[in-house]
Amino acid sequence: MSTAPGPASSWWIRTFDAGTKAAEVTASLYGPIYSKIDPLRVAVAARDLELGSPYARRILKRYRPDVPANQHAEIVHRMIHAYPSHEFVIDTDELRSIGLPLVGREGVTTT
Repeated sequence: MSTAPGPASSWWIRTFDAGTKAAEVTASLYGPIYSKIDPLRVAVAARDLELGSPYARRILKRYRPDVPANQHAEIVHRMIHAYPSHEFVIDTDELRSIGLPLVGREGVTTT
C-alpha cells in the first residue's frame, strides 16, 4: 500500500483501489441510465440519419444547381443534424446562414 509520510497517510490508497472504487461509483450512478438505452434503436436512428445524407445531396444537385457542389456536404450535415424535426421553421436569415440562397416566388435568387 502506497502511503505518504505525515498525519494524512491513512487517507492514501493505491491507484488500483481508487480505480476500482471509481468504477463502482460510476456503475451505480450511470448503470440505471445505460440500462434504458436500446443499442438497436440507437443504431437504427443513426442509420436513418446517414441514409438521409445521400438523398439530401441528390435533392440539392437536382433542385438547387445554383448551390456550389463543394458546399453540399456542409449544408446537408447542418440540415440533418442541426434541426430537431421537420416542423422546425427555417426563415430567410437561417437559409442564408446555412449557405442556401433564397429563391423567391418569381424565381429570383437573392443572397
